[in-house]
Amino acid sequence: MTKLPVRSETRRAVLVAGLLGLFVLLWSVAEWLPTLLTPGYSLYQVVWMRYGTHILVMLLALAPRHGRALFRTQRLGLQLGRGLLMLVMPASYILSLDRARGGDVMAVFWLVPILILVFAAFVQGDRARWPLWGAAAATTLGAQLILRPTTSGAAAIFGLGMALSFSLYVVLTRSLRDEPTMVNLFYSAVAVFVPLTLAMPAVWQPLTARDAIVMAGVGLVGLVVLWALDKACELVSATVFGPLFALQLLLALLLSPLLGGPQAGRLALVGAALIAGAAIVALRSTADKQTASREPREARLEVETL
Repeated sequence: MTKLPVRSETRRAVLVAGLLGLFVLLWSVAEWLPTLLTPGYSLYQVVWMRYGTHILVMLLALAPRHGRALFRTQRLGLQLGRGLLMLVMPASYILSLDRARGGDVMAVFWLVPILILVFAAFVQGDRARWPLWGAAAATTLGAQLILRPTTSGAAAIFGLGMALSFSLYVVLTRSLRDEPTMVNLFYSAVAVFVPLTLAMPAVWQPLTARDAIVMAGVGLVGLVVLWALDKACELVSATVFGPLFALQLLLALLLSPLLGGPQAGRLALVGAALIAGAAIVALRSTADKQTASREPREARLEVETL
């Protein structure tokens, strides 16, 4: 690992933007890759393969060098509880597939920007200033204009399950910023992989070589996604993240015509403008020490990178 010096709040904001930009881009890739699979696989098997690949890569790449330090933690309960949230989130989505329209579920999911602020305040005492609350509300409204949900009780239940689990995962990742990144990533995967292993005999389908490669690709991309989030949480308060995560929706709007989908209508463009404006507010807030952290920081911050 190397050390990257960051001497100014401006450079901190640029670095956070880069990490979350990587997160958003690869998050989209990780969601697209399963569409390349042969139909018939359980999504639980895809998730199991994702985190199995994640663990295998870490063991091969880091265990020979770091040994037991890869899983040595002072906060085992928090690590495992946080990791289980990454099981609740996909499970909520999978359970919704036959019960609600995907757009309706995702519309509820985009309560995430507001929920992150709520969890950050209650769990960490990190109370955001009003511009971030405005940005979070604008992001959620923008998502509704893009997705245009219909009324669905099932969508509300499963979408809220996704939103609550993901929002709390982000906030707890910030709480674990003093733990080594490799330890956080290891337990994020183990807490999903072990419970799903018990379910695999019931859902397992033999893999073709091509599908095994695609599922392994999901695991590799997903590992980098969580790494980028973990590193961003070391640098800045989780309260700024919600509006930046929603840039994924803008990326989807841009790619839709290229992938044979519909072009954005007027309401979607208004929603996109709201999300873009909220993201600018969130990025600017990363340069504010009062919103970036509630504890004193040194003039020189060293960011550990893989």
